[in-house]
Amino acid sequence: MKPKLAAPDKETLKKATVRPSVLSDYISEDLHVEDKFKLESLVTVPDMFNARLHLGHKIGTLNNNMKWALYGERLGVCIFDLDITRTHLIRALDFIAHVVMRGGMILFISTNRDTMFSVEKTAEEVGFQAAKMTIPTVGVVDSNSDPAYLTYLVPANDDSPQSVEYLLRDMHVGIAPHFLEQPLARHNDDGSIELECSFTASPLPEIQWFYGNKELKEDARFQIKLVFKGNEAYSVILRIEDVADSDAGSYRCALANPYGKGSATFNLKLTGFSSPTFVQKPRISTRDDGQVIVMEFRTRSILEPSFSWQKGDEVMVRSDRVDIISRKEANHVYYAALKIKDPIKENDSGQFVCTVTNSSGKLTAAFTVEFAVPSGAPTFTRKPRIIQVTSDSGDPAIVFDVAYQGDDNPEVVWINPKGKRMKESSRTHIITTPDDRENTFTAKLELKKCKPNDSGVYLCNIKNGVGEANVELTLEIQRPPIGGALLLTKSLFTVLVVYNIIVHLYFLVMLSRILPSFIRSSPIKSVANLSVAAGDASTPSEESSPVTTTQRPLPWLSKSPFVEIPQAWVTSFDAIEERKLDLIDLHPDIFRVPPRLDLLHRNVNWQLVYRNVQLTKQLSRAEMPGGGHKPWPQKKMGRAQAGSIRAPPFIRAGFANGVRGPRTWFYILPDAVRLKGLCVALTLKHAQDGLQIVDRLDQLPSDADAQFLQDLADSRNWGYSVLFVNDTDEISGGLVTAIEALPSFRAMPVYGLNCFSLLKYDTVVFSRSAIDLLEERLLKHLHRAGTLNKKYRYMDYKERILNEGEKEDDPIQPPIV
Repeated sequence: MKPKLAAPDKETLKKATVRPSVLSDYISEDLHVEDKFKLESLVTVPDMFNARLHLGHKIGTLNNNMKWALYGERLGVCIFDLDITRTHLIRALDFIAHVVMRGGMILFISTNRDTMFSVEKTAEEVGFQAAKMTIPTVGVVDSNSDPAYLTYLVPANDDSPQSVEYLLRDMHVGIAPHFLEQPLARHNDDGSIELECSFTASPLPEIQWFYGNKELKEDARFQIKLVFKGNEAYSVILRIEDVADSDAGSYRCALANPYGKGSATFNLKLTGFSSPTFVQKPRISTRDDGQVIVMEFRTRSILEPSFSWQKGDEVMVRSDRVDIISRKEANHVYYAALKIKDPIKENDSGQFVCTVTNSSGKLTAAFTVEFAVPSGAPTFTRKPRIIQVTSDSGDPAIVFDVAYQGDDNPEVVWINPKGKRMKESSRTHIITTPDDRENTFTAKLELKKCKPNDSGVYLCNIKNGVGEANVELTLEIQRPPIGGALLLTKSLFTVLVVYNIIVHLYFLVMLSRILPSFIRSSPIKSVANLSVAAGDASTPSEESSPVTTTQRPLPWLSKSPFVEIPQAWVTSFDAIEERKLDLIDLHPDIFRVPPRLDLLHRNVNWQLVYRNVQLTKQLSRAEMPGGGHKPWPQKKMGRAQAGSIRAPPFIRAGFANGVRGPRTWFYILPDAVRLKGLCVALTLKHAQDGLQIVDRLDQLPSDADAQFLQDLADSRNWGYSVLFVNDTDEISGGLVTAIEALPSFRAMPVYGLNCFSLLKYDTVVFSRSAIDLLEERLLKHLHRAGTLNKKYRYMDYKERILNEGEKEDDPIQPPIV
């Protein structure tokens, strides 16, 4: 039998303990660097005091080898000097971080009162073996313990749960960089681009940006911004100014701290970022008392541009009368101008176009030179229009509507496509009526029972002794396919004023098989060119700029990827005349859903329930006043007993089972039904051309009155009732004053939008910001994940609520609604 080794005594263990000086040949240079792992910010004296690390054992149990770490004693309890404790704790954490960095192993040993003897014996054996194998030890030493057995000791309270929890928390010394989500790229309104990465790390890593293999440094074009989000989460943003097509390529964000590395790559594709843009919009001015016309603008182009001027199909060149100017100014800005001396109305009236071109794209500036109309000559007061109506006999009819003004009651003549003057007949009805203002009139031509043979050009001639005006309307009607329906729809309407009155209205006649709910009989917008005849004096022209098409990034993928992306025009709102500013994409999950009329019915009924409130309340016997005495003697009368004259059997008494108001029939409609119903209503509104988008609702002039807003709605064929929807509760400008005077017009914020209002009003007008906010909120709810969703773990939700409280939401978790 092999004899058992004797346990070493304490003196032997003290001599065998590994000292830090012995380890100097085994550790790397990183541990010799003071605060290599930046741990001083993690260990603070106030935190240690709150964790009760300063409280030792009673003074009677003090080990003499621990006197050096004490600050004093209070009420018979040893008090540690927390400055000394902090120094030794940082030193121990540095060593642990070094072991972790090199991939080493750490063994944690704690004590339990029930097994104190066995643990103490095991600790002595482990300490002896560790000393033999040159294994360093780290431990927390209380005032009653001997520090001679440890390599790295921390003088502190080792009994309190708060202190143990604090020390174990500090063992979590670092986090390697970890990206929370996919990198994001944003295009700002000022033309700059931002590349953003969200990550967690501790300590804060070193951040580097690379373009290809070239490191990017902060300068005038590249700016690096770091945002702290809390809980060791950060967001780093690279902002690129003066973006050009040459900036396309691969960008990489590299992160590194002592615990690891990470990188995120952006593959940036740029097209048209170096295209010319307007710095000063095109404008026309006159000089030398009208002897010189100047058409000028300023453009910004990073690449050197070229300028080309045209009038119609004719290319403008320099001459004695024409001077073409183009010069470079500061910050990539170019000035371009066309000067015409001694303008002649026959040659110099019309449209001039300047095309600015570089290797990335082109920009077009349009100018229109017009001449004033003599006083009293016929002029148009609004855009001519064609309306689809129902005649008095009940047959469908087309009405050509022209509003004009002129002195001496101008004569109106209608000419049909065959060149013959039109007269009253069973199919044709001609009306000329005066308007509210002086010398203003409305001329109408009603054409009943329209046939494809009625297609062609109709001319309206308005003439008096001063001048004349002509409007030429082109109507095209095709035969519908089998099972189809003849449908006139709204289309783009633009206005261009030139010399010699010629107005062209182009109407799109569509033949389609669509659902009846998508068909809406309404006035029709068309493409038109307006001009007014007669006169010699020159007047400045309207500024014009090309209409662009914007493809907005849709925040959520469509549930039906094969659905066609719906689009809508963004128009101006600062004048009666409509200008198309942009063509934007709408999300198909909101504006192209199946027309579920049953969902609309459920939503509208649910809203109407609010009106049904029963306010009647019938008093019970106990609530009736008076009635304390008995109606008759209760005994020996041969009658039934009655306790009070206010009992239900008596007149003017209480009710036993009366109506107990106020009562409501309100019920909870499921969120899914409400969301889908709102999407169906928006889809129908968009399909019926009853959804309009303007740039901003506060663009309406501050002096605009109700008549101005009514004329604007009539010219754009918005119908009798209009609902304006904004992204905020407040609307500045003249819209509020104008709406107050029109009972059929109303405004509301996005969060108040509902199915009842969408169906009640003929047209719903959104601001551009309101349509963005509406899509964002609806898509958030359509794709949300809640505690009842199987995709969302309830334990994660519970842990987040208990641990984080009112902190920010975790960016990688779905929103809790």
